[in-house]
Amino acid sequence: MPVGFEFTCPLPNGLHARPATALAEAAASWPASSTLTNLRTGMAADATSVLEIVAAGILNGDPCRLECRGEEEAQACAALRAFIEDILPNCDEPLPVVEDQAPHRIPRTLDTQGAVVVTGIPASPGLGLGRVVRLSGLALPREIENQPVADPDTELGHARSAFDAVAADLRVSAELPGSPAAEINKALLALVTDPGLFQAVTAAIRNQHSGAAHAVVTAITGFCRRLRESGSIYLKERIVDLEGIGVSLLRHLPGAVIPNQDLQLTGPSILLAPNLAAGQLLNLDRNLIQGLALEAAGTTSHVVILARSFGLPGIAGLAPSAGIAAEAEALIDGTCGLLVAPVTPGVRRYYERERRICDQLQARFAAANQAPAATRDGRRIEIAANIGSAAEVETALANGAEGVGLFRTEMLFSATDTEPSEDSQYADYRAAVAACAGRPVIIRTLDIGGDKPLPYLDLPAEANPFLGIRGIRIYERCYELFRRQLRAIVRASAAGNAWVMAPMVVNVAEARWFREEVTAVQAELAEAGIPFAPRLPVGIMVETPAAALMIDALSAQVDFFSVGTNDLTQYLLAVERGNPAVEHLYEALHPALLRTLSLVTERAKVHGKWVGICGELARNPLYAPLLIGLDFDELSMSAPAIPAVRAAVVHADHAACRALAQRALACADADQVWSELAYCPTAPPDLPLTAGELITVHADCRTKAEAIRELCALNYLAGRCRGIDDLEAAVWDREATYSTGLGYGIAIPHCKSEAVRTSSLAMLKLAAPVEWESLDDRPVDVVIMLTMPPADPGNRHLKVFAALSRRLMHEEFRDRLRAAEDADSILSVLAREFEPEESKGNNDA
Repeated sequence: MPVGFEFTCPLPNGLHARPATALAEAAASWPASSTLTNLRTGMAADATSVLEIVAAGILNGDPCRLECRGEEEAQACAALRAFIEDILPNCDEPLPVVEDQAPHRIPRTLDTQGAVVVTGIPASPGLGLGRVVRLSGLALPREIENQPVADPDTELGHARSAFDAVAADLRVSAELPGSPAAEINKALLALVTDPGLFQAVTAAIRNQHSGAAHAVVTAITGFCRRLRESGSIYLKERIVDLEGIGVSLLRHLPGAVIPNQDLQLTGPSILLAPNLAAGQLLNLDRNLIQGLALEAAGTTSHVVILARSFGLPGIAGLAPSAGIAAEAEALIDGTCGLLVAPVTPGVRRYYERERRICDQLQARFAAANQAPAATRDGRRIEIAANIGSAAEVETALANGAEGVGLFRTEMLFSATDTEPSEDSQYADYRAAVAACAGRPVIIRTLDIGGDKPLPYLDLPAEANPFLGIRGIRIYERCYELFRRQLRAIVRASAAGNAWVMAPMVVNVAEARWFREEVTAVQAELAEAGIPFAPRLPVGIMVETPAAALMIDALSAQVDFFSVGTNDLTQYLLAVERGNPAVEHLYEALHPALLRTLSLVTERAKVHGKWVGICGELARNPLYAPLLIGLDFDELSMSAPAIPAVRAAVVHADHAACRALAQRALACADADQVWSELAYCPTAPPDLPLTAGELITVHADCRTKAEAIRELCALNYLAGRCRGIDDLEAAVWDREATYSTGLGYGIAIPHCKSEAVRTSSLAMLKLAAPVEWESLDDRPVDVVIMLTMPPADPGNRHLKVFAALSRRLMHEEFRDRLRAAEDADSILSVLAREFEPEESKGNNDA
């Protein structure tokens, strides 16, 4: 008789991948066989198989039973009961949020006349233009005939060989840890090595006398059906991964005939398909792919994740696209979720305009990357990248990184089933340090623990791993592993400017021990004649309240600090951000966190210590002025976030940021902090209302919408607003109340919005007049846009608007504006009109 127990699933998101993996690992550690049954549906699963557990469709509140049978069954049952009661509830994480298919915004500047527009969920931003290539997706052939076999063992051998071959291929392709492709191939490897899948194939061969190919199709189809019936969007999106595994297995089986699904692109292409497997995308020439339009895929599918990492425009959940013909030239807009065909002159014009704006932004970012990041008044702020492998350095530097602020070395350790050797670690660390060519590379030693286990380390299961053995606390338990890593890091320092830091330090003794270990390794290498850099800065992560409160004492032991705001926020607020029940309490702008950050930088500066920040807080450009004001030396983030944060830094004023920080520190809650951020212009107060970069003469705008879009782009390119779309929306909101066509061929669109950084006047002289619904029905050839932030001391917005309106009543002033042939001439006409009010008195002229 098996022994067992019943329980109710405590997980808000049910038994999906992460908690299922933890349970399977716990069950696999015992010799007894374990079966998990969903009593709601009657579906049973091998408790050592992640695939079977998730396919059982166990949801929050479902009654379940777990039974153990065989050797040490009683002990296994007791241990698994303790695991489910004490540990499993802490293994949950929020599943990716998939947006509802709300009505989609068709840009006002997109002329859709004569074209078919198909909408979907924006999944990966960007624009692409190319021929539509219709794909059927990766279909698992169902028509393989089941011919009874005389020798099941031979078929099992074929199946085993196919599984081993596919697993070997995936291991090879996962050699670059930290890259999106490697992470996805690691997930696929977990599927192909899952015991439940091979057991299902074995059962089909043994029980149904199936050939290996038919058994694979039967097993894969069965799991796909269970995932489809699970009710979980996330699990349904794994179906294409399973079918992809099935096709790969069939290719290694003798006699299995599958349709040739390989594709060779011949020119710029937009791929239109129900869904794609990640492997299909990886096998195509990405230089020719202009975008992905997927009908059945969601935003969490692996192919969409890859598209984002490759910078390919992508749409998920595409509406029926029968009106889009294969080989038609089409436009894909991943930002708005649109597929448009054919490319009419109006559609091409939209593409060319948006492409030009994107190119100008890239040029601006590239120009900004040439010089070290600093505020307008000269405060130097280093912008660095968070990476997981040396392969990511090139992209980081291309995006404007000035070094690596966090090298997460645990990515190297989790990429394989065995510990990476000292030499393989050294090769990766050295490659990163050398690629940065003298720029700092901060390498964090292994940060794992009960919540982030490694299969080859025997770490104890803990009821609360976040407060258990993790970070520096595991090093004495795994001392030789730690020493090998430290040797690899110190050796790599010879290639450039390496720094090293330890995670989860909470006291002086840990910091002192870590520095002593670095010194001991240096002495060991020196004695062996192995080169290393004589200067290797040693630092620690500040990610606990204890470390934050001990900066004075810790400063005697380390050279620098790096604040990890993700963990610091969780520990400070006693909130796990992955727990849906309390995630609303996780506030990145909580005043307690800001005061803690202020304390860290203030005390560190007293001791002359450098302080960086590498958590999620650093990657949001809206928060950059606050972090500058809190006196951080460095902001480190993922590579794609760097250009926007760098732009926020170079357009900020340090004095204004300091004032902002002081106000934020006095706030009572996060909402008040956000108000300070949103309502405070961070550009210097003496920035002129207008400038040459805000004026375009002979602008080729053929509609009102194009003119407004162009003016918003000028503001964004000049760093005067937070985003083109946000500013554009605010202007159109104002347009909806009344026409801004003043008459005399002049329009003055305007707004007061949180999207605005600083008050600005932008102007277009149009090459040809456009309809504006003006008061006098006259088309417009001069457009002047006024934009102001919500904090508008003295109602400057109204005063400027009133003064401009009065001056535009004068024919002489209008004539001078129209006669001006370039931006400088227009500036001279405007200069006298918008001097500071106090120097003008009551003179309206």
